[in-house]
Amino acid sequence: MTLSHMAFQSFFSKYKTLPSFFCTLVQHKPNYHIHSFPNPQVLGPSLPDLVNEISRVLSDHRYPHHDLELSLKPFSPQISTNLVEQVLKRCKNLGFSAHRFFLWAKSIPGFQHNDVSFHILVEILGSCKQFAILWDFLIEMRDSNSYVINGEIFWLIFKAYSRANLPDGAIRSFNRMDEFGVMPTVHDLDKLLYFLCKRKHLQQAQQFFDK
Repeated sequence: MTLSHMAFQSFFSKYKTLPSFFCTLVQHKPNYHIHSFPNPQVLGPSLPDLVNEISRVLSDHRYPHHDLELSLKPFSPQISTNLVEQVLKRCKNLGFSAHRFFLWAKSIPGFQHNDVSFHILVEILGSCKQFAILWDFLIEMRDSNSYVINGEIFWLIFKAYSRANLPDGAIRSFNRMDEFGVMPTVHDLDKLLYFLCKRKHLQQAQQFFDK
């Protein structure tokens, strides 16, 4: 008897019949472990991506006839104070669009701007020489008691008028501080004279100081 024949006979000695061998094979089911993996979370756009997208919308809707608010509507769920700040900083040369963006975000239920965004917008409107919009905006914020208008806001206005070579506008702004509940101090006067002199408006600064 050969070795291979003995091995074959030993293997089948466990089973009385051939069907019992196949029955055993059928009944033996491999134990596979199925691992379930959780569905990956669907993440929204990152903050830099949102800033880029909204800034592009503001750039493309810079005129009054553009329906900026409609184009901004899809971004409503993602609006946050940090996002608004970053967009305003990115769009410092888009005064009209930045102003509309600020008011649109303010209209979203449950959203409240912080003082930083308020200051940034005042600076934007001033640097873009959109003084009419700036004063209307300040009056609206004053009447609605939305934000605290303080001396620092007027420092930004002094700076903007001086840089625009409108020293008389800076002086008029100083004289209007009390209209917004801000009593001028020596520190405010110092800031006014500083910005006037920095832009070489020495004559106007001296005349106002002498008064």
